[in-house]
Amino acid sequence: MSQLFYCIVHRYIEGLHSEQKYITPWEKSLTPMPANPDPAHFNMHKLPSHWLTEETVNGYLQQDKTVADTDIQKMDQNTKILKGLCALREFMMRDALAIYKSY
Repeated sequence: MSQLFYCIVHRYIEGLHSEQKYITPWEKSLTPMPANPDPAHFNMHKLPSHWLTEETVNGYLQQDKTVADTDIQKMDQNTKILKGLCALREFMMRDALAIYKSY
């Protein structure tokens, strides 16, 4: 345990220098997901699919005006989950923007 702690502290100290604004490189991890993602390009096991039930995914997909009901029925489960998460993201962004504009 002490060796792990030493490694963590050592890496933290190595990362400190005057030109660095933040402790972690969080800006590098900000990569937007495309509007029409392909499940083949994603590791589906890393996505938080356990957050959503099939009913919830279908509800978010039905709110997405770019996807027809017949297209939703043709999708496999991974595509539904990925597009459902994207629809949830868009829904949350619209809500956040509406809250921001109201103040």
